[in-house]
Amino acid sequence: QVVFLDKRDNWFDVAGIDVLIIMRDDYDLRKLQNATPHLLKVGWARNWIDRWTDREWAQDYDVLWASSEKASSYIAKALARPVELIRIATSLKRFEKGAYKPALASDYCFTGSYFGFPREIVYNLDPAALPFEFAVYGHGWEEVPHLAAYNRGPLPYSAMPDVYASTKIVIDDANSATKQWGSVNSRVFDALAAGALVITNGRDGAAEVFDGLLPSYSSTQELEELLWRYLSDEEARIALVGELQRKVRELHTYGSRAKQVIAHLQHVAATQLKFAIKIGTPREDVKEEWGDYHFALGLKRALTRLGHSARIDCLDRWEGNHCLGDDVVIVLRGLSRYEPKPHQVNLIWNISHPDAVSKAEYELYDQVFVASEPYAKELNATLEVPVLPLLQCTDPEIFNLDVEALQERSGYLFVGNSRNVYRDIVKHCVELDIAIEVHGTRWEGLIPQRMIKSNGIQNKNLGRYYKGATVVLNDHWSDMKKCGFISNRIFDASAVGAVIITDKVPGMEDVFGDNLMQYENLSQLAKAIKKAEKYSLSDKRRNHASKLILENHTFDQRAKSIVNACTPFLRQGSRV
Repeated sequence: QVVFLDKRDNWFDVAGIDVLIIMRDDYDLRKLQNATPHLLKVGWARNWIDRWTDREWAQDYDVLWASSEKASSYIAKALARPVELIRIATSLKRFEKGAYKPALASDYCFTGSYFGFPREIVYNLDPAALPFEFAVYGHGWEEVPHLAAYNRGPLPYSAMPDVYASTKIVIDDANSATKQWGSVNSRVFDALAAGALVITNGRDGAAEVFDGLLPSYSSTQELEELLWRYLSDEEARIALVGELQRKVRELHTYGSRAKQVIAHLQHVAATQLKFAIKIGTPREDVKEEWGDYHFALGLKRALTRLGHSARIDCLDRWEGNHCLGDDVVIVLRGLSRYEPKPHQVNLIWNISHPDAVSKAEYELYDQVFVASEPYAKELNATLEVPVLPLLQCTDPEIFNLDVEALQERSGYLFVGNSRNVYRDIVKHCVELDIAIEVHGTRWEGLIPQRMIKSNGIQNKNLGRYYKGATVVLNDHWSDMKKCGFISNRIFDASAVGAVIITDKVPGMEDVFGDNLMQYENLSQLAKAIKKAEKYSLSDKRRNHASKLILENHTFDQRAKSIVNACTPFLRQGSRV
């Protein structure tokens, strides 16, 4: 059953809908009402392709389609996820029934409106210079002096089959929203289905869809030459129309598109998992301030690159009807505890504060991940539930060697909140009279005010600060250090080739080798700072450190481990 949502009435009410196909980039997914837990949200980008990728909700689609190869490639790269090629088409039954009407007769015509915005046909066509009968249908053509005399006014779409059946050639004028992306207008498919030849300005789309057979123009001269050629040679025009029409019948009808869509949705249903990532960030409106959110966002992007659907739930959205359709729940365990549901695969990934999680809580999950090799071994010896080490990691889209430094050798940088605790490395630097720059909250009264530079750095800019710093300073909360949990900050800073000084954590050498400097006391820190000052951004060791992280410790590797861990539970059939 197919229904259409009315913008004036039930635009965002999706009660009872299984698959929602959205054809407008400005449809705000955040405003959905009465969505069922299993709702599949499909974005079909047919024009304004760059606007689709810029929308805040671009990553919230379960499935993305695009109407040309170029558009598919662009969106896939911009959003780092699969995009299916689903072209526009025509209703063959409707347009094959088009009938010749003397009142609509012309040698060539154009169907489309003029609303004052530039259109190529206005500059490329002068019907007075040609001895053929021209007609233009649509709104606004009375405002264009050299085309006004040929204006036959607007007609409903239902009249288009007869319009196309009553002309020999239809001129296609693809606008910038489709032309630059190689998308083919429905006008092209419709007119060919009705038996008219089409001459288009969409050269890329013509080459991609019709193997170069569809005539195309990019200037007045080319357009006039094509009109002369095919209006003077009836046999050549009819032969070409026949060949193009066969392609439309075989490949470009909505009947064939429906089969393609059903096949793709069936594939998605069979292979795509719905992940919910639970984070301890209290609310949506403060998520940007929390490292857990950006960590979850990197994981979400990696899961979508694998073809799955992922949603991030802040603490106030951990429960609700929207969760009922989730296949897998991943709890990024910080300070808040989640109650697993028996109908889902439940995974816990403890990335910080291991002392806050009891062994009894771990046993509630199907699979336990901890961000520490030694702690995973310790838990495995005492728990019934399987435990795997899954270290923290970095997002290569944000942290990589190509990041441009904000300011080279800018100083000693520490990024982190105090939580009203005088963190060790900051305290030690103050004691050594090191002029550190601190970005984070709740430092007032703990350190000199001159050292506090901001309340935090936007995650998208963090790599630039790390890259430019003389030294990136890092420390760990005491329970993380004791249990071998390596800070996410070290992975991010290593990925951009930063010089790093950190407190010592068991097992760190196994991950980073000697690519960072560790200290255990004030004296060692002073020596590390002197050594760090001699490093340069071109140092081979720092490039090696980045390569090591980007090849082994990104969200893509972690997402694959998570999906592989889910497979045995999903095969049992008890959770889906």
